[in-house]
Parts: sequence; structure tokens; C-alpha cells
Amino acid sequence: ILRVNVRGLSFDLAEEKFGEIERPSCGSLDNRYYHLVVLRGCLSAVHCLDYERLDIWIMKEYAVKVSWSLDFVIGTYLPRRLQEKSSRQDSEVLDTSLCLGSGRSIKAVCNLKNGEILLEYEREALVCEILRPRIFKDLLILGQPNHFRTIAHAQSLFTVQDILQYKYI
Repeated sequence: ILRVNVRGLSFDLAEEKFGEIERPSCGSLDNRYYHLVVLRGCLSAVHCLDYERLDIWIMKEYAVKVSWSLDFVIGTYLPRRLQEKSSRQDSEVLDTSLCLGSGRSIKAVCNLKNGEILLEYEREALVCEILRPRIFKDLLILGQPNHFRTIAHAQSLFTVQDILQYKYI
């Protein structure tokens, strides 16, 4: 999660140089928490706005500030797993807003081949958002632990050894 006045850094493997990644000029990322993820093969900034929705900004052309565009706006949703937790814990009030406060929130993990976006809620629930029509689909995995972290992995045709050999050719 990136905070105010924190800059995104990049490292160019070919040139072996560091650079800065410009944030979108929308203003909404200047004073809020957000996280970076790759969606549709592009760098994306995911931002909870006023605890009511999730804005996803995608950088269409890498390192070009004006190429940022607001591609997705995801409304409030509370997964069944968190609804059940809320009903079991009568004395504890569960915040049903999108960004669940105290540093815990919703995370866009990746986009799937069919165009859905995989979302992780409070490290406790996985949900696919189907963009058209706009519906949410809770994912229930047999044997899923109570708390987890979801990490997207993109397979590469190159091994580390291949990359190291390429560097010295």
C-alpha cells in the first residue's frame, strides 16, 4: 500500500537504471491509500474512495503519465463469508463499507481471462466481479483457511538462468 508523498520507483533491467512512476493526475491518489497491481498486462493503481467504492486506474502506456485512465469503478459489496462472520459475532460490529478500515481493505488481485476481476476482502474472502452484467460471485474453496493472502503469478517462458545468460551475450 502506498501512502501520501511516497513515490513509485521502477527499475529498467536493460538499462540498469531506477526511475519514478508518475501517479495519475486525478488527484484522488494524492491523499489516500492505494495499491499497485497488474491488470490487463498494465500497471494499475487500486484506490478506495471515501469508503464507498473502489477506483482502478490503468496506465495504458508505461511511464507516460497522461496514459493513466479510470477503467473500473467497483461499488460496495460484502461477501457471504464476511456476512456470516458478522452474524456469528453478535457483540462485534463488522464495518460493511468497501474499505474496511484499520489498514484492512479490499485488494484487486488480478484480472481473469474472461474479463472478471479477482478481489480479496480482508484476507478472508475471494470474490470475482463480473463487469457485464455488474454482479459479484463469491468463491468458496474447500479447505480454505480463515485468513490468507492472495498473490497473482504470471508464468514466464524464461528461467532466471536464461535471463542471466542473455545479459552476457
